[in-house]
Amino acid sequence: MQRLFALVVITLFLGSSIPGFVAAQDATPTASSAAVAWSPCADGWECGAVAVPLDYADPAGEAIDLALTRLPAADPSRRIGVLLVNFGGPGGTAVSTLHEVGAQLFPDELRARFDLVGFDPRGVGESAPLDCRIDLRGYYALDPSPDDAAERQAQVDGARDFAARCAANGGALLAAMGTENVVRDMERVRIALGEQTLSYLGLSYGTSIGARYADRYPDRVRAFALDAVLAPSLDGATLLTQWSAGYERSFDAFLADCSAALTCPFHAGGDAGAAFDGLMQRLDAAPLAVAGDPRPVGQSAVLAAIDGTLWNPPQWPQLAAALAAAAGGDGTDVLALGTPSTTAGRTGRTAPPARCSPRSPAWTTPSRGTRRPTRRSSSRSSPPRRAPAPSTPTKSFRASFGPPPRRPR
Repeated sequence: MQRLFALVVITLFLGSSIPGFVAAQDATPTASSAAVAWSPCADGWECGAVAVPLDYADPAGEAIDLALTRLPAADPSRRIGVLLVNFGGPGGTAVSTLHEVGAQLFPDELRARFDLVGFDPRGVGESAPLDCRIDLRGYYALDPSPDDAAERQAQVDGARDFAARCAANGGALLAAMGTENVVRDMERVRIALGEQTLSYLGLSYGTSIGARYADRYPDRVRAFALDAVLAPSLDGATLLTQWSAGYERSFDAFLADCSAALTCPFHAGGDAGAAFDGLMQRLDAAPLAVAGDPRPVGQSAVLAAIDGTLWNPPQWPQLAAALAAAAGGDGTDVLALGTPSTTAGRTGRTAPPARCSPRSPAWTTPSRGTRRPTRRSSSRSSPPRRAPAPSTPTKSFRASFGPPPRRPR
């Protein structure tokens, strides 16, 4: 993540000196906010809304409100403009994520010169959220590692039922969702903010939004930083295959690192991989129950916890501790880590859900190179929210937990 945001800072500040972008740098330091009624909402952040057409083919018709948030530039006298942030998805929120991590994520110099701004895309978070009225308890109880034809058919039926319920309950909003309309919404946000041009940080799926915006509105681009670019040419099957392979490599590295660190809660005598396989086999046969929570803690819950934390090294200790607790019969922390709506208050997330899953400098191809049948990412009935990109150096478990305790002489 340090490498990523060093590149972001370079990109954004160089943008102010590139010919053609000088006008944005020399613009009036304070942007007009007449179109957005801002009000305080969270630790220095302000919240507001922008009305956009539900259907851009009928701009005078029904409108929906997009939820926005901003953290004003700390040094208004040196303010460059707005930095609009999208953390990816599809389906990821920006408002709540920025409230959780935005003030800590960006360096002081960038925060001094840019308003940090994010909006929840239409149908997501607080922006006219789509409600498909899914039986999520039943959906997430589906076996993610089917062992026979009946279990595989249950996955197919569950996915079809999910789609059918969205089609039945999504209304006009469902047909109006999609990248192209989010791009148009982004332009409406720029206009409402009173900015001549935008600076933008897009991660994972957020790169698709940024690339399409730049293609549609090239004169409105000041400086765009796109990380973990989603190739538009990939078909769905290829994308999910590569996605799953990335998760597998990252999680194998996670297990290898934990196995090598005595301070990792899931160390398991130096074989975290075998411990994980054993846990998943037990959960396949008998999911755990958590008092006061109707959701079973089965394989799907564990995969959701991994999906919610693998990308973020500061949460590795929490993931390892949750796996260790589940192995001991307590699934409370697994549920907490895998629940996006409670992530802020219950897991202390310290980096955005961008799925740029880093790799430790000590991570190499694990010696346990065999495929584990209980950990097949590609068999999940729904794809992970964002894909890791196991290429960024970061701290290992040894750095996260500190050195192992010294043995008495």
